[in-house]
Amino acid sequence: MRVTVLEVDGELVREGAVELRRVCDRVRGHLRLDLSNLRTADGDGIQALGDLRRRGAELVGVSPYIGLRLLRAGDG
Repeated sequence: MRVTVLEVDGELVREGAVELRRVCDRVRGHLRLDLSNLRTADGDGIQALGDLRRRGAELVGVSPYIGLRLLRAGDG
């Protein structure tokens, strides 16, 4: 099985969330998002991560902070 791994680092805010969705839409096969170095995300970033997870993306390296944000948004 082909796995595409994307590392999301730093801050995931509105513009980055739009770009992340755009890039992920082009991925064929299994998508794994490595969030090990993601420090923070705004509402748009959390929404994008939740949407991508619901579409089958695997989220790895999720910090407690980002995990809590996803849980509060109903995507945890």
